[in-house]
Amino acid sequence: MEALYRRYGRLMFAAARRCLNSGTEAEDAVQTALLSLLGRVEQLRTMGEAVLAGYIRAAARNAALNILREQERGERRREKLSQDPPEPAPTMDELLVLYERRSALRAVLERMRPEERVLLEGKYLLHRSDAELAEILGCQTDSVRMKLTRARRTALKMLREWEVTPDEKP
Repeated sequence: MEALYRRYGRLMFAAARRCLNSGTEAEDAVQTALLSLLGRVEQLRTMGEAVLAGYIRAAARNAALNILREQERGERRREKLSQDPPEPAPTMDELLVLYERRSALRAVLERMRPEERVLLEGKYLLHRSDAELAEILGCQTDSVRMKLTRARRTALKMLREWEVTPDEKP
C-alpha cells in the first residue's frame, strides 16, 4: 500500500481536488480512498497498470464526491434548523388540559369491555400489528379493523360523555 501511495498519490490528490475546494478535504478523500483500497490489496495486484490507475483515480473521486454529499446534507440540515423555529414549551394551562384528557382516557379505558381495551391499548399504546391483535383475540386479521373502528367509536362516545360531566366519573 505504501508503494501504491507513493506511485499514485499525486493522481489521487488530483482526482480529489477536481471535486473539492479545500486541500484538507482532498487529503481526507485520499485517506478514505486508501482505506477502501486497503481491503482490496489482492485484487489490486492482479490489475494491469492502466486499469489500476483508473481504479485508484475512481476511488479517490468517489471518496471526494461522498464528502461533497455529506457537506450538502449538513447544509440542508442547518438551513432547515435555521428556518424552523423551535416549538415553544407547553404552557401550564396546556399541560393541565393534557393531564385531564389523559385522566379521562384512562377512565374510559377502564370502563370499556376487555376486548375493546385490548384492541385500543394494543394498537395505539403497544403498536401491535393487526395480525398480532387477531392472534391475541382469536379472530381473523380482517376482522381487527372493524373491531378497532367499533372500539374507537365507543371510546369517543364515552369521552364526549366525560366532557359533558367532567366532575363525575364516566
